[in-house]
Amino acid sequence: MNDRERLMQRAQDGDSRAQLALAITYAVGDDVQQDLTAARHWYAMAARQDEPEAAFNLAAMQLHGEGGPQDIEEARRGYARVRDGQLRCERMAR
Repeated sequence: MNDRERLMQRAQDGDSRAQLALAITYAVGDDVQQDLTAARHWYAMAARQDEPEAAFNLAAMQLHGEGGPQDIEEARRGYARVRDGQLRCERMAR
């Protein structure tokens, strides 16, 4: 099993960091053909597990209609989740 296959297996097993890494791989076409639909799928999977970078990137894709239909309201909710999560982290660090 090569590195990409291991990454895919970890992502399918629910590893949110692997899901994020796989989303980025598809989004930029890093050693695979660029596939924005797959990128959006994996960003969504990781965002459901509260990965802030995934939630932010998913919201950007929703806002611009990349890899699926444009959904401005869902993008706003996604950005708000990231913003609110960052605020909680800042409070905890004080």
